[in-house]
Parts: sequence; C-alpha cells; structure tokens
Amino acid sequence: MKKAQTITGALTAALLIAIAATAHAGKGFFMKDKIELPKMQTHCIGRYLIDLPEEFNMTTGSYLTLYFGLDKNFDAVEIQNHRQRGESPSLARLVAAEKAELENSEHFKSPSKNMLAAVKEVDRDSILVEAYDGMRSVDSLKLHLFAQRGEAVARLQNEKYSDKIDSRPLSFFESQLTRIAGNTRYIASPEQAGRGGCLGTLAVDDKQDGEIYSLYFYSEKHPDVGIDIDMNSLTEKGDGGLLKRVSGKAGLLRALDFSSTTLRKGKRQMAGRPGEELLDAGKQEGKVQRHFVAETLITEPSSLSRPVIAISMSMGRQDKKGNYIDPSLSEKESLAWWDAIVGSIRLRPGAQ
Repeated sequence: MKKAQTITGALTAALLIAIAATAHAGKGFFMKDKIELPKMQTHCIGRYLIDLPEEFNMTTGSYLTLYFGLDKNFDAVEIQNHRQRGESPSLARLVAAEKAELENSEHFKSPSKNMLAAVKEVDRDSILVEAYDGMRSVDSLKLHLFAQRGEAVARLQNEKYSDKIDSRPLSFFESQLTRIAGNTRYIASPEQAGRGGCLGTLAVDDKQDGEIYSLYFYSEKHPDVGIDIDMNSLTEKGDGGLLKRVSGKAGLLRALDFSSTTLRKGKRQMAGRPGEELLDAGKQEGKVQRHFVAETLITEPSSLSRPVIAISMSMGRQDKKGNYIDPSLSEKESLAWWDAIVGSIRLRPGAQ
C-alpha cells in the first residue's frame, strides 16, 4: 500500500510540474509585508540571463542538446558541464570514473566482456571515451568527449549507429565532438559570455541550428526547493498555452484525488514576452507542497534567441526516504522569490 501511495504521489508531483495544477482560481496575491530577498547571483542560461539566490547551483545532470540540420536527417549532440569552476574534480578523475563504470558493466560480445570500447587522448585537455551502445551489440557506439575549458569541464556525447543505419565512419563522429569542443569556451562572467548558448560557465557557438536546454538548480540550504528551466528553440506552433493545457488535464488530477488551491494564475511577462503562470499549493500525506510554473506563449516560430521558456519552482518535495516534507519557505517568501526570479529573466547582450 505504501508503494502504491508513493507511486501515486510521485505521479501527481510530476503532473503538477509538467502541466501545473487545476484549482480554485484567484485574481492574484498581494503582499502587504515586504519580504527581504536573499542575495542573488546571475546565471547564464542559453541566450538569456537569470538571477537566482546565490546558494543555488546548476546540477551536473543539466544538459544542452545541440541540433545540426532541422529536417529528418539531423545530428544531435548532448553537452553537460561536469565542473563549472575550480580544479576539482580533475579531468583525469572524471575520465577515470567514466572508464571504471563502463569496465564494471557487463557486455556479452565485446572482447573485454565489458562496455568500454576505447579511450583516446585527443590532446592534453581532451579525452575521448567510447562505449558500446547495448550489452549485446558491438555495431553501435556512444562517444563521450571530456574537454577542459578554463575552469570548466564539458562532457559531449553523440552516437555512432551501425553501418546499416548510418554509413558515415566513426571518424566523422569523433571529429564532430572535437570540432564542437573547439568552439566551446569558458566564461567567467555571465554578462560577458558573448556569442552562442550558455550551459553554466560554458558557451557553445558551433553554428548549431537548434538548442534544447534542461537545467536543474539545487540548494543545500533549502534542499526541498527545486528550480527547473527548460528552453526549446525548435517549437514552431503552440498548443494554446499553459493554462489551456492545465484545463484539459483537470480530470486526471481529480482522479488522483489531489486537492489543491491556486494562489495565482494568469498572464505573466517573461523576458519582455507574453507568458502565463500558475502558482499552486496542495498537500501530500499531510505536508504542504507548492508548485509554481510559468511559460512563454508561442506567438511565432521559435528561434535560438526566442525559444519557448518554461520555468518551475517546487517546494516541499520528498526527502531521501521518500517521505513528504513541508516547504522551508513560507508562502509569502515563496511568492517573493518567484517574482524576483521570473522577473529577472532577460535576453543576454551579444548572444547572437
């Protein structure tokens, strides 16, 4: 029974983040008492800037997917920032950890009987790790290039499918990663990132045709608060927007027996563009859970400098044991943080 409740709770939370929640709409929330905001720090996200409480950091699970070609014959390369600043973990340590994980994973047909295919040193700042894509095949490979750029270490990934699917040689995909790494640079100041798209302290300018970002920010001081940002430059047509999507999912949320109250919903400017927001609060296992969502409206086809932007802030969540906990922020603090964060999103000068 406990497992079923956990699954239902997790599904409900995922739905609330993805589509927000339905509820008893209010006309807005106005705070009479001024809330003192924490010190903020500017982050570079794609072609934009955002200010977050300085305690928040981007996770290594955040990623940027680059697209080359916008028809059915496109290439995709995923990039993660495994070290934003400093000297630890070192490039060698990151590569060793990747190598060890692959060597400890069984493969049924490879000569070594593990998933590691090869490790190749490109130069003193770049090392390529190649792995079999699947436990029973040696025809397809996943390529991971670790590249140190200033204080940051990027991890770039693409795939070489079997020759029956893609006849281009392995060298093409190796060269693709090294070329993109060559057009990736470290940025010490978000405001002066220059051309290209940002993934934390990395900027990528490889004449990519499209970008999709999935960014996750966490805080050790407020571990129950999660801030997620998604940006997509490939979307051409809208579906009516966030609030219409939520309305269409109302029945599903009712079926999960999730009772919620809307603190605020309606139009919301984001980065000078029209958008919508839905700020919801409810309870899971007697604990307050808040889910705030905002999204730009699609009024024209998206582009690198005008992607769909979706941001969410979840408060409460579950602890490591799977138990729900109350938010560490009061309702007024949550609203003040939200308005400051969303209101700070702005197009970055010189990003084109």
